[in-house]
Amino acid sequence: FAPRPRENPDLVARLVERLDQAGLAPPSVGELEAEFQLTGVRLALKAAAETGRIIAVEGERFFSRAALDGFRDRVLETGRAGTITLQTLRDATGLSRKFLIPLLEWSDRSGLTIRDGDVRRLTPKARGIACA
Repeated sequence: FAPRPRENPDLVARLVERLDQAGLAPPSVGELEAEFQLTGVRLALKAAAETGRIIAVEGERFFSRAALDGFRDRVLETGRAGTITLQTLRDATGLSRKFLIPLLEWSDRSGLTIRDGDVRRLTPKARGIACA
């Protein structure tokens, strides 16, 4: 057994709010640490992720659940209209590769899409998901 430091609930709430505001272009963990200038940012992010309020899309970047739900809907719309490419999602979201590539990798891991070279297509399971 190793004691676990307790996360700051006020910091958790502030971080979740900040990520909600950031939408699909959230700051990295390092950027959040610099912005908040507090210790425990990483711990607070992990605590919020454990509750499902935010999701770690990559090791250093967390997204709000609402932002990912919106991205999922865009992927579903795009996939139902044809193949999913970086360019079609860039046109649909206005996001740069910096954010789109990790988001597309997240959609692959979450079972929403399957990658086939430079394109993706919806999984059979995803075709049955209704958009919000």
